[in-house]
Amino acid sequence: MLCEKCNQKPAVVFYKQTINGVTSSYNLCKNCASITGTQTGTGAPLNDLLKSFMLVKPPSPHAQIKTTCNFCRYTFDMIATSGKVGCAQCYTTFAPQLSASLRRIHGDRIYKDFAPLPPTPATPPSPPQINPINELRVQLKFAIATENYEQAATLRDQIKLLEGGTENVVQI
Repeated sequence: MLCEKCNQKPAVVFYKQTINGVTSSYNLCKNCASITGTQTGTGAPLNDLLKSFMLVKPPSPHAQIKTTCNFCRYTFDMIATSGKVGCAQCYTTFAPQLSASLRRIHGDRIYKDFAPLPPTPATPPSPPQINPINELRVQLKFAIATENYEQAATLRDQIKLLEGGTENVVQI
């Protein structure tokens, strides 16, 4: 694909822009992109954007003690320069310095929205397995307690069949 501006060199910068709901896309060569001021993937615009969000003021140069994150070894100067924290522990370590920026970005320094839902299990838990022999034994005890000896004899025979003992079992 050739550059849309000079129609001579291959396009290496693909730029899409939306203004008032109208989207325009441009395919430019490196020279035409630099002439129009379009960045060619240096990463500078993203860093500038992050810095502008943070708007962190570095500590005064005559500050004697420089706080360092114990986990990632970032200093507050590094956060102010890059616009990014080094790790999650930095939020705790540099809380006094970051609280104003977080309040400005998020509206408050504490997150007050919905908590994430707990993960759903892939398969629902299976119901506990009921041992049919134990179930028959419970019924047998109830039959004996209520003096229903015919049913008790039938239940006894069923238990013996399930346990594998077929001797002295009367099948009707």
